[in-house]
Amino acid sequence: MELFTQTSNVNIRGEIVDALGALQYKPALPLLVSEFASSSLQIQNKIIKAVGRIGRKESLSFLKDIYPYAYNGDMENNIIDAIKKCGGDCDKLLAVLPDRVKQAVNDNNVFPPANK
Repeated sequence: MELFTQTSNVNIRGEIVDALGALQYKPALPLLVSEFASSSLQIQNKIIKAVGRIGRKESLSFLKDIYPYAYNGDMENNIIDAIKKCGGDCDKLLAVLPDRVKQAVNDNNVFPPANK
């Protein structure tokens, strides 16, 4: 995890995030969350996917907080996937998200067009 903070190489950072997610390495959550805002869009999407793979309930508030700032439909879908991977804990979070997100989850992640 130290290498993630020390390198600016997007490819290396991306591989590290992918590995942390694949390993479901829970201790990485604070780092991933703290690095999200300052990361490139590519890394942000990888962080969202990794957080979903790790799938801990403490990730839900992070996912809820970033959803309104999703850059595009792909990022919105990645957030929805991550929420779904958090299991039963998603119900409370989905109750406060916009109706179009609830619909996307209910429609098996077929995301309706954003009204942006």
